[in-house]
Amino acid sequence: PTKVPILSRFDINEDSIRVGGSVTLSNLFNTIESIKHVEPYKLRGLLAIRDMLRWFASNQIRNVASIAGNIATASPISGTDIV
Repeated sequence: PTKVPILSRFDINEDSIRVGGSVTLSNLFNTIESIKHVEPYKLRGLLAIRDMLRWFASNQIRNVASIAGNIATASPISGTDIV
């Protein structure tokens, strides 16, 4: 999946945020941290994910682990909360 460009995209616009299934957990964390132009109340769900990612795995794992891969393995710490 890392070779399919659309699965590695993170798109932010006024009404939605789309996260590709191949986005790594580190990229997700860093992108959430960099969002400054969206009203805070719209980010509550993403901020909760960001806070969870701080405790999830090590940096080495987060650098290669993807959103879809984590959900597909049915990890009890992630469950479907990331969806």
